[in-house]
Amino acid sequence: MSNHEELRNIINPDGTLQNGYIMGDKNEYSELAKQFLDFGILQSNFALIGDISRFCPQYLITYLNDIIPFLIAHITHPSTPVSNNASWAIGEISIHINSEYMEIYVDEITKQLIYICQNSKYHGCLLQNICITFGRLTSTYPKKLIFYFPQFLKTWLKIMAHGTQENEKINSLKAVLETLYINLDLAAEHLKDIVYIILKYKYVSQNVNIFFHQFLATMKEKYPNHWKEIYSQTGDSLSSPIPNDMLSDLATRFNL
Repeated sequence: MSNHEELRNIINPDGTLQNGYIMGDKNEYSELAKQFLDFGILQSNFALIGDISRFCPQYLITYLNDIIPFLIAHITHPSTPVSNNASWAIGEISIHINSEYMEIYVDEITKQLIYICQNSKYHGCLLQNICITFGRLTSTYPKKLIFYFPQFLKTWLKIMAHGTQENEKINSLKAVLETLYINLDLAAEHLKDIVYIILKYKYVSQNVNIFFHQFLATMKEKYPNHWKEIYSQTGDSLSSPIPNDMLSDLATRFNL
């Protein structure tokens, strides 16, 4: 069996996939499709789609118009692993496959991601992975995603500041900061949170650290009044104060 045939059997065992759902004969789900919709099988299949995107994307392209709507339909799935893997697969597709295939779906995907992150019922680990996907989309479609920054940047920064430091989180932060160059006024509104997350991400490559320094230096020069507020030790309704031991890194790490 060829790779194309294997992929067809995994994604579409009966040869018909309509509106993101696998359909059997007489418009009824086949037995295999019913199994596919099982939480565990969905989780594994979405992980497989993400891996195919990374390592052999050429076998996925033919099916993307069916796969992407199916993934979108499961971003808000009640099972955390299913939701997590659906969003992860979308992120993998966005950075490994020609951007034109995903572009028409970006707005719909982004609205789903924002919905999850603004809903407190979801697990913290899922929220961070959703934010990583948002960052990946931002790296590929910055002019589309910047439209959503005013309603989502604050939440995104708060979520991404929690948990352990990982390369995927660092790359997502870098993508978001690069996109903010389109609208530095927006960055100024959230400068304290941006500085906090940069200071928290200590273990980065030299190139990333240089990028962080350039971004911070730009903000300090262009928005001196906002920069002074970073050192305020009184919290407000929007941001908590940055601890002094972290603020000292602005001098020792960035010479600012």
